[in-house]
Amino acid sequence: MNSEPKHPNAGKRETAIKAWMWIFSVAAFILVVLGVIEWHWGHRAFFGGGNPSLSDWGNYGSYLQGTVASLWSLAAFFIIFVAFLAQKQQLSLQQRQFERQSFENHFFQLLALHNKIVDDIREPDCTTEGRPLFQILWKRLKSTYEEMVDGRLVSEDTEELAVVSYENLFDRHQTILAHYFRNLYQIIKFVDESGIWDKKRYISIVRAQLSTFEHILLHYNGLSDYGRKRFKPLIERYSLLEGMNPTLLVNSNERSSYSKEAFGNYPAMSPITEVGPSLGESPPIPSVS
Repeated sequence: MNSEPKHPNAGKRETAIKAWMWIFSVAAFILVVLGVIEWHWGHRAFFGGGNPSLSDWGNYGSYLQGTVASLWSLAAFFIIFVAFLAQKQQLSLQQRQFERQSFENHFFQLLALHNKIVDDIREPDCTTEGRPLFQILWKRLKSTYEEMVDGRLVSEDTEELAVVSYENLFDRHQTILAHYFRNLYQIIKFVDESGIWDKKRYISIVRAQLSTFEHILLHYNGLSDYGRKRFKPLIERYSLLEGMNPTLLVNSNERSSYSKEAFGNYPAMSPITEVGPSLGESPPIPSVS
């Protein structure tokens, strides 16, 4: 990311500075031209008759000092001011580039660390490791939920029961899920608290790293006691659930308590939209052995 995207306000400031530079440059040019005209007119007035006296030379010098010199001095001031504006604009651009570069270096280091954490995920007595392990965790979540539902009178809002199932899964796999979501939260928080203006641009990079089943577990983590207070607002603010496959939710026929902003341009799970078999645009459920 070598290019520096412009903040809308920064673009307006740069346009205003360029406008003032143009105005002062034109004014300086006009003053120089007027000075030349005044010099030429004075020369003809004082020496047009030939054989100038010492008195004529003294009056001519006073004339140049009072008119031509004043015009050219003002023109020089305008030129210096234009140079100052140009330098200020260049320094501002360099400062923004430095801040962006510093932010990106830290951001991509955090992202690389997160991917390493994912690659190193493993549990005893399981040959699966890394990102594919999240599919196994999803299967266990689904199994736990089905066991809790089986033989019980389930309330209309089964999302609450799904969250309880997730919290049960979290408690059994804290060494994996706690470390994973704590680090993911820190990345999102770092971007959120940074001074850059195009934060969603970098959040989308983080979101692109999430696999199908990481998305599902993130959904429930934000609703659970482990993420409801601090993570859920960030999930909604930056549309971290955009592109999630809602049919993989263990309570996929119920409405979500997330705001529709959490799902970005695809609010299939918004509070005002039910999902399920009628959601024709949802991607197919991947086969799970």
